[in-house]
Amino acid sequence: MDFMHNQLGDGRGFRLLNVIDDLNREGPGIEVDFSLPSARAIRPLERIAEWRGTPQSIRFDNGPEYISEALLNQAEQRSIGISHIQPGKPQQTAYIERNNWTVQYEWLAQFIFTKIASVWDLATEWLCTYNNGRSSIALGGITTKMKTAWPPEFQVRRHLTTGGITGPEPLHVFARRDSQRVSMNIHYV
Repeated sequence: MDFMHNQLGDGRGFRLLNVIDDLNREGPGIEVDFSLPSARAIRPLERIAEWRGTPQSIRFDNGPEYISEALLNQAEQRSIGISHIQPGKPQQTAYIERNNWTVQYEWLAQFIFTKIASVWDLATEWLCTYNNGRSSIALGGITTKMKTAWPPEFQVRRHLTTGGITGPEPLHVFARRDSQRVSMNIHYV
């Protein structure tokens, strides 16, 4: 989870709360409003927990929204582990930082918004495209929707040509991206 700041054409500032699943690079939620205090950071987490299940842990920086008693109590009630990064080490949340860069340069900086509703609409549209239509090299050239559609009893591991294969015979899935062949091992657990 991480916050971003931007402003409407009239100068009023707004914030975005981006949520990324580190395992499958899925963006399960994005929240947009003029103010996003800790109580508002809890709301998307509750929606995501209803939709995808409760996460085992959440990692974020040491911003005031993330060290609030309300958020920490909510996490404790749901048995969610909280992990704060070391101060000044944004690379410890590299996936969300990369997502923030993508949000900024793929759509947020491309428009001058006049209404917060326009930001919401474009954020929702972009998140749908991000999850369902963009292939990820890190996922072997498949989309996050394809990855999350696999049954939970399958565990995905990248096939490393320098390493040995352990476990059952892998099923190879090939995808094309920039003329590179990507191979993934799918092992039944």
